[in-house]
Amino acid sequence: MEVDYLKKTAKKSIIKSDFYGMTETLETYENNMKNSSDSNEEITFTDEEFKNLFQPGGELYPIYLQKLVPVESKMNNDNCQVCVPSDELTKDIPGYIKSKYTIYKKSNDLYDITTIMNQLDELSGKILMQYCNIKIYILK
Repeated sequence: MEVDYLKKTAKKSIIKSDFYGMTETLETYENNMKNSSDSNEEITFTDEEFKNLFQPGGELYPIYLQKLVPVESKMNNDNCQVCVPSDELTKDIPGYIKSKYTIYKKSNDLYDITTIMNQLDELSGKILMQYCNIKIYILK
């Protein structure tokens, strides 16, 4: 996901895979609209709705880093910190089992956050694993 909070634009790549293959969807957000590569449909937002996407709690706002709890790990060093989410982040996730967040400092302006979450699929009863990688650039 690439988000420019000053210009209110974003690009979001969603990769889904299973035993049968992989699909990638690219979503773009600009000019109060969301376009998705997997459909011809455009979603138009009001000014307020579009603005809220970029605010805390919005779809395009990065995870609340202050809601993560640092934990001990062999991976921890000056450029890496392993965390678990607080109950506040996970309480509304159906079937939530556990997750880990690893924050990598790549440079003074670039951070990678890798998330792995286990969740019980309520329909099939199978445990699912989700993997997400977020890059955060700090623009000056």
